[in-house]
Amino acid sequence: MDDDFIPKLGRPRSRGNASARRYLNRVRQAVENAKPGRNSTFAKRPRFTGVRIGRGVAAGHMLAARSHPFAKLRSRRVVVKVNVARMKGQGIGAAKAHVNYIQRDGVDRDGSPGHLYDATSDDADGKAFMERRENDRHQFRLIVSPEDADELGELKAFTREFMNRAERDLATKLDWVAVDHFNTDNPHTHIVIRGKEPGGEDLVIARDYITQGFRRRASEIANEELGPRADREIARMQQREVEKERFTSIDRDLLSLSDEDGVVSITTSRGAHGRFRRALILGRLQKLKKLGLAKEGTAGNWHLSSNLEPSLRRLGERGDVIRTMQRVVGIDKGTSSFGIFDPAGGFQKPVIGRVIAHGGSDELKNARYLIIDASDGRQWYVDAGVMEPGSVPPVGAIVEAKIQRAEVKPADRTIAEIAAKSAGQYSDDLHAAHDPNASAEYRTAHKRRLEALRRDGIVTRRPDGTWLVPHDYMDRSGKFEVRRSRGARLQVLSWLPLEKLAEREAATWLDRPDATNIAKAARVGFGEDVKKARERRRQWLLAQGIVWKVDQVSQDQLARMRQSELREAASAIARRTGKAPVSPGEGSRIEGIFTRTIDLASGRYAVVERSKEFSLVPWRPTLERRRGTSVAGIVRGGHISWSAGRKRGLGIG
Repeated sequence: MDDDFIPKLGRPRSRGNASARRYLNRVRQAVENAKPGRNSTFAKRPRFTGVRIGRGVAAGHMLAARSHPFAKLRSRRVVVKVNVARMKGQGIGAAKAHVNYIQRDGVDRDGSPGHLYDATSDDADGKAFMERRENDRHQFRLIVSPEDADELGELKAFTREFMNRAERDLATKLDWVAVDHFNTDNPHTHIVIRGKEPGGEDLVIARDYITQGFRRRASEIANEELGPRADREIARMQQREVEKERFTSIDRDLLSLSDEDGVVSITTSRGAHGRFRRALILGRLQKLKKLGLAKEGTAGNWHLSSNLEPSLRRLGERGDVIRTMQRVVGIDKGTSSFGIFDPAGGFQKPVIGRVIAHGGSDELKNARYLIIDASDGRQWYVDAGVMEPGSVPPVGAIVEAKIQRAEVKPADRTIAEIAAKSAGQYSDDLHAAHDPNASAEYRTAHKRRLEALRRDGIVTRRPDGTWLVPHDYMDRSGKFEVRRSRGARLQVLSWLPLEKLAEREAATWLDRPDATNIAKAARVGFGEDVKKARERRRQWLLAQGIVWKVDQVSQDQLARMRQSELREAASAIARRTGKAPVSPGEGSRIEGIFTRTIDLASGRYAVVERSKEFSLVPWRPTLERRRGTSVAGIVRGGHISWSAGRKRGLGIG
């Protein structure tokens, strides 16, 4: 017999609580997906998530389940960031650069370089570690930052216990090295783990353990060392969040309490804890009101901005940038002399100036920032994005930062065209039928593009290898490129500092029109220095008899000086190595080992050596992937088409 039930009706016009609305939305979505013609065959199949793949599945599930709000509030907070870095192609050089970077000067307590350590030694052999990882498919890079790092004492002991527990959870030994950093407000540890198990198999770690397990194990150790946080400590932490100009736990609670229109109702609360929490929320809402992210309505209702979270996250990033600049440029300077180059913020004029500092904006992914003393008299923070190893301009170099325009890739046009003819589907067979001349490698490149878009939620891959392409694919792939090209487009105008350019027989940046324009508009700072250097340059050229009248050096004169500088540099290398310099001509083939670079006034050049001879060729960032290995290329039309690397016909000129 069926059980009787009595429905409990809500108030008229009531929208219900947030959890009920979320459940209702899930029901509606399930009904919509079950309709005929909505991929019902595919919907019956369980979606593959990979959640049960890899080591640490059970431990990851167990640790992820420990999510009681009260327990999380009491726990010591430890931020753990994880990046799985590929080791093929450019990743090989990037891995070496990452290990070198985390050992850079100024990261220890006394300002000295960082020291590698591992499970048994305080002085680990970084070179041996890099040699062991030579054939690894990937590696894991972690940043572990305990909120109470100063109270934990020695971070080495904390890190070793953390890795011991990870080994027990994953049921395998881990080959790792670490470096402690004390150059920021929050001491933290960089850990690099090889992507191989002791038996030589690829180390695959379960997704839950990466997202939850590492962090909860680190928090567990901090709790054991310092004890759970006391009520007074928790209250102080939450009170500090009220005035923060970043996304906080209070903001997360506000979003969970809001309805689908972004309205939060503040009601009276009982008990001391309820009244304290209500005071926190009201104080935070007043702060958000000042920031233009919340409006007060009637009867205790508040309207939250639809851009609340992204706006607060941008504010947090801006605050981090300003603190970085104050630390590097000088805390006595006001923020009015600072600028943040933000390509995503709309129109942004190019910034030209000299590099006065650089560092890591995302130390897990080798993303870099530059601080530029610009011609407008301001110091600009420029996020340069992920840079090839060896391509970071040194302090003193003259650079130009521009907006990096995102363009729709040709592969996207091909995918959209095939999908339009195939009811929104793409596959390797459909591509082959669409273009019989397309090679297998060419079609694979399109599938790699789709895989990148799948990770961003733009396309869906079926188990049979067919891709479901949305009707607005071109628009969404274009927005994907805009998000990915957030970093500035950086061009090095001179690898040598300004003071080394004035008296040099070479084609220097001072001879270019943009230097002339800066000198004419100069008032202070870098612009004034350019004006003085231009005058010195004019006097030197006249004294050497290279020119008789200097308004602007002709192209022929620049070409002669460029060749003179190259001959002098080649002669110096020949004297040191005993090898003969070879100048490649049109159509000639260049082969050898890319050994190093040299910085000249006319640009940076790569040295490609053979047993008895060498060539100086224009350097490009992609060559850094092959440093120390063989490269080959052909000179065509003044450019060099390199056959090195993963891509065919890579043009560098």
